[in-house]
Amino acid sequence: MAASKDLTFGLIGCGGIMGWHIGNLQKIAGVTVGALADTSEKSIENTKKRFQHLAQASTYTNHRDLLRDSRVDAVIIASRHVDHYPQVVDALNAGCHVLVEKPFVGSVAQAKTCIALAKKKGKTLMISYQRHFDPKFRYMRRLVQDGRIGKLQTICSALGQGWLEGCRGSWRHDPKASLGGQLNDSGSHVIDIALWISGLKPVEVYSNVEKCDVKVDINSATTVRLEKDVVWSINICGNTPGFWEYLVLAGDKGTIAYLNGDLTVVESGIRMKGESFGNYHDQTAGFVKAVRGEGSNEVPGEFGLLVTALTQSAFRAADSGKPVKIRL
Repeated sequence: MAASKDLTFGLIGCGGIMGWHIGNLQKIAGVTVGALADTSEKSIENTKKRFQHLAQASTYTNHRDLLRDSRVDAVIIASRHVDHYPQVVDALNAGCHVLVEKPFVGSVAQAKTCIALAKKKGKTLMISYQRHFDPKFRYMRRLVQDGRIGKLQTICSALGQGWLEGCRGSWRHDPKASLGGQLNDSGSHVIDIALWISGLKPVEVYSNVEKCDVKVDINSATTVRLEKDVVWSINICGNTPGFWEYLVLAGDKGTIAYLNGDLTVVESGIRMKGESFGNYHDQTAGFVKAVRGEGSNEVPGEFGLLVTALTQSAFRAADSGKPVKIRL
């Protein structure tokens, strides 16, 4: 393995989001990328052309070959959703720390297996939910956890983007590869951040979905009951121009509203516009700090477990037409 505090990374899945991670890794001293794996040789070739400092990195079309033949300390997994679970398990068993893109895995059982294995191996397992590192969302969480808006009563989440056309023809519209549509993809971030800010676990869920002309959910309206009798509505629109996102948390003493990056807080009847919240720190850097023992793991597998449990239960509720109890 690499010398103390120096880290060699293996990258599994060379699609679009991996470019974000590569750019972040370039900024961190003592970090190198030693190997790339993707089932598509074209994707590997394109990644090497885009990031010329990776020219000498070893390449593989099978992640197991990378783990067997390359001396890497950690991996970033950004493959098809269905591939996350076996790749996380294989990487942990190979002695690697793991940063895995959302959504984590496809079931509660799979999530628990990964979490237990990471603990057994003494390795960092982090889910790539970047909003945990965004100062605005961190501020919102402090307000709620400190009781500044009183007893939390309701949460409203919404996300809209052109996901239907943007993903047309890709594996994301194949339910066997994606494990679900927009709710399980971009919607995963929306679910995670509300759970993280509230600090509450989901208890029951009911959902209606519309698949448009594909085989996965595109538009959905989901109602969740959380602990402490907090009710939560999640509206996802995957067939609309542009991108928009909002999150409202209402307490009996105040309200926090996030709309497309703008933050408004109503506290004790006073309406305030949020402006300065500090610097954004990306999740890749947060992962490296956790691996080096320079910081805590801010997005451990348990957060992925909660999102997986809620999302997969929502799909079952949509199929059955009945509310579903969430088993953790």
